Amino acid sequence: MSTLLSLGGKVILLGEWYTYYDNAPLNAITSYIGANITFNNNLIQDNVNRFQSRSDWITTTKFESHPLSMGLSKIVLYAACTLNAGLDTFVVARAESTSYTASVESLELSEATSFESGVDSDSFSSQVIIVVPLVVTARVGFGKVVAVGDSDLFSGDGALPGAYVDQFNNLKLLQNIVDW
Repeated sequence: MSTLLSLGGKVILLGEWYTYYDNAPLNAITSYIGANITFNNNLIQDNVNRFQSRSDWITTTKFESHPLSMGLSKIVLYAACTLNAGLDTFVVARAESTSYTASVESLELSEATSFESGVDSDSFSSQVIIVVPLVVTARVGFGKVVAVGDSDLFSGDGALPGAYVDQFNNLKLLQNIVDW
């Protein structure tokens, strides 16, 4: 992989929410290649900016100016994790201010409880902006690394009429990643 990046190649890493998948192997890869991106073992949720009335299918319209965000107005991530973006990285998409995360511990303890009951989205301050990365890029050598906290957003199948990739601007994001 280091050779690929040194020759100008591209690595695309797609994480997942814990307990479905432990992101430790992806973090080992980003550490090995020096990308300064880590995938968190959490689940991001949103009671306001959500898709199909599911708090774990979050939407975002928060994009920074970058070739990956060209032409995007909204994407949806299906039960995604958040990312950490270190030095020499760029946050392309971030969660809406109404989003929140569930830690590994609360995920393991709350099998039968609703996350929605513990969060009142009206109580969030509109004056505090915390960047919670969902799509992050980095340049390593002559190469490029793209990290997304969801493996389903580019999927061709799922529980929807139509593919996950066909919702909102998910396909456009994939096209931008390929073209970048």
